[in-house]
Amino acid sequence: MSYCPLNEYADVTKKRCVMYCDGQLREYADNTTNKCVGTCPPLPDMFADNLTYTCVLVCPHTYWASNMTRECVQDCSPMYSDNYTGRCVWECPSNLFTYADNHTHSCVSLCPDNSLYPPGTYADDSTKRCVFVCPSTPWTYAENTTRTCMYRCPSHSYGENTTRQCVADCTQWGTYGDNSTSFCVADCSINSFADNLTHLCVQFCPPGTFADNSTWRCVIQCPSNPALYGDLSNLVCVINCPYGYYGDDLSRTCVRDCPTTPKYYAYDPTKRCLRTCIYPYFG
Repeated sequence: MSYCPLNEYADVTKKRCVMYCDGQLREYADNTTNKCVGTCPPLPDMFADNLTYTCVLVCPHTYWASNMTRECVQDCSPMYSDNYTGRCVWECPSNLFTYADNHTHSCVSLCPDNSLYPPGTYADDSTKRCVFVCPSTPWTYAENTTRTCMYRCPSHSYGENTTRQCVADCTQWGTYGDNSTSFCVADCSINSFADNLTHLCVQFCPPGTFADNSTWRCVIQCPSNPALYGDLSNLVCVINCPYGYYGDDLSRTCVRDCPTTPKYYAYDPTKRCLRTCIYPYFG
């Protein structure tokens, strides 16, 4: 007989037609040739199923087709199991929201958190991998709710450059949360001020402090260089005090009445309190 009947396979070792190929010899029934083969064919693309000892186009559930071994495997290492294609892949599909997880060696939609693999991993779109630290090129930060590397952190959280994390509070790093950029910054954006109480960049400084335009910080006392004075009406450090007020060098604030101890004099031309009047004015 030159070929075996339908549903039988030529076993070269036994030199006869068999209904089932010998699994102990790791031989598989190949329907394209009706032979028992040691390696399933690449054309058509078939893989050895060690449950049925047949060559199959699609591996059974919880198994993936490996091009390295031409077998259906439960562990794709060092590759990654891809449920979308049913294959072991070196790179998870770029058109799907899945990422290569080195712990399970599978393509996952949600990267493992720190309860599974401390310190936790995050989905990085630039590499399609779960990473422990989000990359600085491109500039991204780890967000714990979505387990993703984000270009901009969610509202009221801030990208911290040391940890590459989105954080709710920048205090630990001595920086300030800037809501206009969603970054922890050493210097706040223009027209906002660094508040040491909240470690936020604020538009208006809190009571007890003044907005200092020379440093873009909320300060307890306005600076003497440049000479600025705290305007209590708007909590801003100003060069010239409003009408009826004078710059007091002792308190660095605008006052209605200059100090009497020691004696200072209100000088209208400069809106300052002076220790000695300037000619032709007299105290």
